[in-house]
Amino acid sequence: MGIRSTAMEKIKLPLIIAILLIGSVGIGYFTVNKLATPPEVETISIAIPEGLRKEQVAFVLADQLRWTDEQIEKFVEEDTALTTSTVEGYSAPGQYEIPVDASTYDVAQIMKKAANQLHSPFKNVIGTSNWYQVLVVASIIQREMDETGSDRFDIAEALWQKIDNNEPLRSTAVAQWARDSIDVYGESWCEGQEERDPDCSTVWSLQFHVSDARDYEWWQSVDGNQIDWEDFDTFSHSGLPPRAISNPGLNAIEAAVSSRYTPQGELISSTP
Repeated sequence: MGIRSTAMEKIKLPLIIAILLIGSVGIGYFTVNKLATPPEVETISIAIPEGLRKEQVAFVLADQLRWTDEQIEKFVEEDTALTTSTVEGYSAPGQYEIPVDASTYDVAQIMKKAANQLHSPFKNVIGTSNWYQVLVVASIIQREMDETGSDRFDIAEALWQKIDNNEPLRSTAVAQWARDSIDVYGESWCEGQEERDPDCSTVWSLQFHVSDARDYEWWQSVDGNQIDWEDFDTFSHSGLPPRAISNPGLNAIEAAVSSRYTPQGELISSTP
């Protein structure tokens, strides 16, 4: 039995949010996430595509829920940044039914619960201590695989092999993420600390510039690594970036897990 079937058998529906797998078409992972609310509560259906970073998710939500700039900022800076480990990768892709009067914090929690539901079957197999590294790899796979996702296993195997060999990943997706972050957060991304202080890349106390990001063209091509941000420079330095760069779907996660671990959760060596 493969990782996917083993993992999916372990999914249990929590009381406050139900996740229904209604299809896996192409690279898509489609879910219906319903908050347990009285029938008279008005909800709105919102689709969150795979592979978006949380700032993009914020604008999709804001368009449908009519959030103000202040609400967008709160969702990005506070509600989805409660801990460093959940800054990115926990705004799960899928189809949501969200109460129209839900607070930004409530929405962030709904999406985090959906992400945990998506992640937990794999985390239960490979262990919590290994999960965050897998999530980072899956987030890179999601951004670098083609539209069909047919190359996701090749990308996953190449990434793990470079990690084991202590080689630079040379990921354009990571360079794009870093370039976009600096553009939409501006100088405030390191505000209050010395320029290029190492803590700037790990302490998530940023000020999101909504006006700069509203019409920003995310994930545009880069010529090699143009980013002078050491922890996200995968062209000059080995190892993974310190956090996920997108919200991956089921297929990217499966590729990251099954290229690294057996169905029993044992490590597969990617070295010759």
